[in-house]
Amino acid sequence: EAVAFLATRPVGILPGVGISALLATMFGSPLAGAVPVMEMVPTGPSLPMPLLMLPSLTASATAVLTLQVLHAEPAGYLDLGHVGFARGDIAWAVLIGVVVGGVGLLVDRLTPVLRTLTRRLDAKSVLLTTTVGGFGLGLIYVIGGDEARFSGIPELLQVTDGSLAIGAVVLVVAAKVLATAWCVSVGFRGGKIFPVAFLGGAAGFALHLAIGGIPVGVAVGGGIAAALATGLRAPVTAVLVAASLVGPEFLPLAVICVVVSHATHLLADQLAGLTSPPDQPQGSHA
Repeated sequence: EAVAFLATRPVGILPGVGISALLATMFGSPLAGAVPVMEMVPTGPSLPMPLLMLPSLTASATAVLTLQVLHAEPAGYLDLGHVGFARGDIAWAVLIGVVVGGVGLLVDRLTPVLRTLTRRLDAKSVLLTTTVGGFGLGLIYVIGGDEARFSGIPELLQVTDGSLAIGAVVLVVAAKVLATAWCVSVGFRGGKIFPVAFLGGAAGFALHLAIGGIPVGVAVGGGIAAALATGLRAPVTAVLVAASLVGPEFLPLAVICVVVSHATHLLADQLAGLTSPPDQPQGSHA
């Protein structure tokens, strides 16, 4: 929801600083807290960039130092192990970018379709919208299973522990796509960061199961980076989030995943005749 706030509302210094500290706490990186503000907040004479960035960087660094002093893990922490580099991983990064970019695109394309239904419900009664919304979400969760529920980071650890077959992982990804789009179209409050990160990691893990040559760390880490680039339309932020999850050796591959995923989304928009993302209500996380 913080990213939605940045992208759709005028942001002053104090709200921008608070959002920076929140994102830094989520991902354990000062840059992951400050850069989204730089990438998404419109600035001008009334709010010059340096005036916003200096306190945002300070707040982000303070938030991460607080985590370190308290010996606490970031809210979005995933232990992907050591992710090294092999020449063949470049091809895998391109594949991950295309596939996961397509998964993120599904959320964007499905949301306005579902929104046409929820607008009709809104016209009759908000109570009717929330009732149907809750019933629909519950039904999706029954079909998708426990792993498709909630924000996604703890559930991603369950998906990637190796206990699920590829068919089950694909079902979870499909359920999460539908659940996320449904939540946003109904207007349930929340944000897309963690659900989109889950989708990227789970879709990448499905590729790992389908093609054994893709290292699991590359598949999951690259998938998260690619999905964030597509779902949030913030490629620089996606790279920084990936950098907070994996080591520096993997970062060039994460950049490739992000660029390919973002380009996939831009190409799809161009082919569809869209110059901006489809209108979406403020929502929500599944």
